[in-house]
Amino acid sequence: MKIRFALLVILLALTSLAQAGDFGSGWQCGWERGWKQVRGPYSLAPLAPLSPLPPLGQDDYRDGFAAGVLAGAAAAQGY
Repeated sequence: MKIRFALLVILLALTSLAQAGDFGSGWQCGWERGWKQVRGPYSLAPLAPLSPLPPLGQDDYRDGFAAGVLAGAAAAQGY
């Protein structure tokens, strides 16, 4: 019984890490897109900062991209 519970916990942890990776990939692409929306399409965007933890229920690529665009645009305006 303990082994089954441990396997279930490990499986859930791996699933959440995979989803967080999707959010992180979207965040990085979105951050660059947001930077270029403000600075121009031919500007060289700096490296994106590490993505934040995704909010509950918002853990896929599209959510990360949307959050990254907002953060990248805000960073470009304050630069």
